[in-house]
Amino acid sequence: MSFDSEVKAFTKIALKDAHKVVKQVVQDVMVSTVDRTSVDTGKLKNSWYASFGSPITAINGRSEDASGGDSLNSAYDVTSKIKEATMGEPIFFTNSLHYAEKIELGGYARAPAGMMRISMKQAVRKFE
Repeated sequence: MSFDSEVKAFTKIALKDAHKVVKQVVQDVMVSTVDRTSVDTGKLKNSWYASFGSPITAINGRSEDASGGDSLNSAYDVTSKIKEATMGEPIFFTNSLHYAEKIELGGYARAPAGMMRISMKQAVRKFE
């Protein structure tokens, strides 16, 4: 095996491993965000969406009982798309309910430090 082919083989493996790590970090952030989303009626928690290419702007969100109130089902709904991701493809994780941003930025006593921001900080700490 030539040096050039060894480098190409290593690069292919390294990119595949990097893609696995990125997918896992994205999944961890998504699951943690959904899990941290406070529940009054359940609509906010059930209105997280994952998409490729462009964000989903479902203004009305999903119904309160879309996942039976189970955060694991809701998290599965948004993370199930990660398997389909290709390296370098942007993944959008959105919640378009009109009050989601206010809650994320600390406008609600049940989530004073947000949901996604805490989840992202947690994921970054794993690599420090």
